[in-house]
Amino acid sequence: AEVIKYGIIKDKSFFNWIIKNYKKIKLQDTESIIKIIKKSCEIKAKIVSLDEKEKNIRALLNLGHTFGHAIENNLCYKKWLHGEAIACGFLIASSIAVQKNTMSVSEYNQIKNILKIFSLPTKLPKNINIERLYKTMLLDKKVKNNKIFYVLPKNIGNAYITNKISKKTVIKALR
Repeated sequence: AEVIKYGIIKDKSFFNWIIKNYKKIKLQDTESIIKIIKKSCEIKAKIVSLDEKEKNIRALLNLGHTFGHAIENNLCYKKWLHGEAIACGFLIASSIAVQKNTMSVSEYNQIKNILKIFSLPTKLPKNINIERLYKTMLLDKKVKNNKIFYVLPKNIGNAYITNKISKKTVIKALR
């Protein structure tokens, strides 16, 4: 999930490389794993070096985390691993981007398909309470003045930060 996230927020060609090489990656091909680690570290290092004190662009590294942390909390940190919750979180963020017409349905489907390829969840568990999940999101560290700051993809390889997303839009994406 972490590696896929880097492609979504900053490098479409890396995202496409992951899709093209998914069989090798799943087989833990040494060269592929080295490339993934190297590229992920490069992307993270570049973002962190541009914003060492997390005042701006560094927040892009949190794609999916507002949703993912709330999912983990609502599942009592038992049902899903952290990466599974974050993966579902960035798919929810992508759903919001589609609603806001900043991301195409085609790119949303590419993200959904790559999660399926790597056996990562693409839907919330049926028994999760959506309203409670939203209330948990309001406890996130990225909430300021009762507004949630979301990291959303504009498209694969390009993300942005906004606090201008209505509760109605978020609830629709969660559903």
